[in-house]
Amino acid sequence: MRDHVPLGAVLAQRDAGHPLSLLTPWRRREAMGTMQPPGVAGMSFENDLGAVIACANAGDIEHAWDLCRRVEAAYPAQPAVHQLLAVLSMQRGQPKEAGDYAQESLALRPNHVPTLMIAGDAARSVGTTDLAAAHYTRAYLLQPDRPDICLALGIAHYQSGQLLPALNALERCVHLAPESLDAWFNLALVCQDMQDLNGAIAALNRLLVLCPTRADALVNLGIVLQANGQMDEAFLVYGRAYRLQGDTFGRIAHALAAEKTGRMWLDLDDLRTALLHSERPLTA
Repeated sequence: MRDHVPLGAVLAQRDAGHPLSLLTPWRRREAMGTMQPPGVAGMSFENDLGAVIACANAGDIEHAWDLCRRVEAAYPAQPAVHQLLAVLSMQRGQPKEAGDYAQESLALRPNHVPTLMIAGDAARSVGTTDLAAAHYTRAYLLQPDRPDICLALGIAHYQSGQLLPALNALERCVHLAPESLDAWFNLALVCQDMQDLNGAIAALNRLLVLCPTRADALVNLGIVLQANGQMDEAFLVYGRAYRLQGDTFGRIAHALAAEKTGRMWLDLDDLRTALLHSERPLTA
C-alpha cells in the first residue's frame, strides 16, 4: 500500500516552511544520548515530532515508533502525533492500529485530507473497503481535483462492488491525470465488469500508448478482445505479452481455454511457439 503523504509532509501540513534539515542537530543530540525528553522546557513540539520524522526517514522505524509514543504522551491533544503514529503503524505492517490512530487524529482534526487518506489506506488493508471508500469520499469532497484521491476512491468502490461510483471516480482521475497508468488500468477493469467491452478496450489501448511494454495490460486487452469476438486480434496481443514477459503464459493459456471464446491447445509447446511467432493473425 502506498503512503499518500511522506513522513516529512506531516510537519509541512502543520507549519509550511519548517525545514526538516533544521531538525538534524537535534536528531544528532538524541543519537548521542543528550536529548531532553519530549515536552521538556526548551524543546518545541515541532522539534520533538521532527525528530521522529528524521528517525523514520533514516530507516529506523522501531526507534521512530518509540520516540513517537513518548511525544504522544507529552502532547496527547496534538492531531499530528496521532497521524504520524498511523503512518508508522502502516510501515510496521499494522493497518488495524493505523486505522485506530487515524481515527484519533480525525477526532481532533476531522477535515485533514492526508489523515483521511491514511485512514482509507488502513481500511483497505484490512479488507473494509466500504469504510475505505467513505474516508476517500470525505477527502474527495474536500479536494476534488486531486487525481490520487480519485484513483484511491475508484479502486475502493471497485473492490466493494460499487461499479458505477468506481467508474465515475476513475473517469474523473483520467480527466485530471491522463497519463496515469494505474487509472487507465483500473478503469478498464471496471468497464470489463460492467460488460462495456469497447470501453475496456479503449482504456487499455490508451494505457498501452503510454506504456507499450506493460505486459499485464496486454494480457487483459487480449482477454477483452477475445470476449468481444476478436480472436485473431486477441492472439496477436497475447503474443506481444508473452514475448515481453514469459511468465504471462499461464494466464494466456487459461484465457485461451475459455469455453465459449477460446481455442483449445492440446500441446502447450505448440502454443508457446505460436505465441512467439504471432506477428500475423491466425486463421480459424
